[in-house]
Amino acid sequence: MAGLLMPYNDAPHLFAVMNDPCPDGQCLVLMVTTLKAGRYHDPTCLLNVGDHPFIRHPSWIAYRIAETPRAAHVGNMVDKKLFIPRDDWTPAVFNRLAAGIYNSDDTRGGIIKYANANNI
Repeated sequence: MAGLLMPYNDAPHLFAVMNDPCPDGQCLVLMVTTLKAGRYHDPTCLLNVGDHPFIRHPSWIAYRIAETPRAAHVGNMVDKKLFIPRDDWTPAVFNRLAAGIYNSDDTRGGIIKYANANNI
């Protein structure tokens, strides 16, 4: 349920770490991005101010770019202070994020398979 600030396109974005490392040493991460008028957004999981202390604007989860990085790499980037830990997600919001993995038309099949195999 961890929150993590990671760079994406040279800008820091809030990510949700969805699981402890799996037996293959990976974890699933989902990116939060700001909702912008006139630009595409996936309506599956919209977030508002108050859903996480770091969120300052209406936002959404970009399921299309969900990734499963190696947990050792994530830990190394945290140690180097290139990824910055943020507050955990509340269980209610975390459950919304997780449900969206299965409900979003943008989630790639491999991500759904990983989430299912790891009880996310």
